[in-house]
Amino acid sequence: MTDYENEIDTIRGLFNKLVSGRQEYDFQPATLVSHAGDYADKPDRIRYYGRQVICGRIMTLLASTRMTTQALLQTFLLGADAKVPFAILLPSRAQLELFSVVADVVRVIKENAGEQEAKFAERVRKVDQALINATFGTRSSVLKGLLFEADLSQIRSAVSEDMDVLSAKNVLTRLDKLSKSGAYPERKQDYERLCEYVHPNWGMNMLMLVPSPLDTRLLRFSMRSDEPYARAVFACAAVMRRAAAGTLAAFDNLQPPFGVGKMSYL
Repeated sequence: MTDYENEIDTIRGLFNKLVSGRQEYDFQPATLVSHAGDYADKPDRIRYYGRQVICGRIMTLLASTRMTTQALLQTFLLGADAKVPFAILLPSRAQLELFSVVADVVRVIKENAGEQEAKFAERVRKVDQALINATFGTRSSVLKGLLFEADLSQIRSAVSEDMDVLSAKNVLTRLDKLSKSGAYPERKQDYERLCEYVHPNWGMNMLMLVPSPLDTRLLRFSMRSDEPYARAVFACAAVMRRAAAGTLAAFDNLQPPFGVGKMSYL
């Protein structure tokens, strides 16, 4: 078995583990704006908020992340089984981006965790905003405009800071943090390689290029050759395996940062 077959076998194992787990998750959505600042001078309310709302946001992001990872792994495996190059390149890039977002949010949670009094409301606010941004952040100006006009909160109107929190961060910034953290030092070259293949650049345009069997002076674009798929596997199999495993592991041993809330049954 080759190294790349081993990578795909590991990816299949990750997928099978996710498939055997929970496939549906019902939850009561929290507001898309942070109320941590509104409750900063209300000790009992901010502590309840830290226990209840923050834990709910973490569980929502966890469920979404696991299901997205499962779907991306499934897409990759379908591409691998059919030997379709772009079907393995595209989900690998998306998974690496997801890994960077999750790793960044978990870092913020751990850096601000603790039930001690010191800067409690400020720490809750930082975690709250990080979770909102990671889960609901968008780059769509149309969607942000609609959200601004919507009744996002029952206690106040949305303000510009709320829209800033709902504006998706540049993924390159998160990827840089992932690289500097030591969790994925090679992420820069891996991400650039994947971007080359999924954007209309040299990588995408020349992916199907192979030597022509007709004459050494000729080249051939081929949908029948195995070389493009082999190129794609070389570029992305290890990335998908590392990114998927890292995404799932990021939540391992993550404790409720401000205490445990109560389960709500509707």
